[in-house]
Amino acid sequence: MIIAGNNIYPEDLEAAIHGLAGVIPGRVVAFGEEDPQFGSERLSVVAETALTEEADRRKLRMESLSRYGNRPHNHHVYLVPLASW
Repeated sequence: MIIAGNNIYPEDLEAAIHGLAGVIPGRVVAFGEEDPQFGSERLSVVAETALTEEADRRKLRMESLSRYGNRPHNHHVYLVPLASW
């Protein structure tokens, strides 16, 4: 993906976020998502977590955003609850 002129490989970002405390191993996906406000793609990540406290989830989002090394205003982290199959 090319985000703000930078080449970003989804698998690299997935691996970096996969290692964060609170993220369920193997349950991360990164992808480009159209952002009409900025007229380009934004980087989005979906990560599964067992964290339920909003403060913990906010911290995890911020840690995930810091892995981008880019402007976080055009990136989004979706945290989804741990699936109970």
